[in-house]
Amino acid sequence: MRFLGRHGIPLTLTLTISLVTPIAMFFFFEGAMMIPMPQGMRFTQPVFDLLYDILC
Repeated sequence: MRFLGRHGIPLTLTLTISLVTPIAMFFFFEGAMMIPMPQGMRFTQPVFDLLYDILC
């Protein structure tokens, strides 16, 4: 985003953190603590199916 959209560093970091945090939380709760997470919305399910494949 920084190079293509000419957005500032704060916006770029905020968007990066907002995308990485849910994936990190997924790995923490599913992998480390073995607590199943709720399924959520239908259009996000393929992303989490890929993450399940990485865990197993």
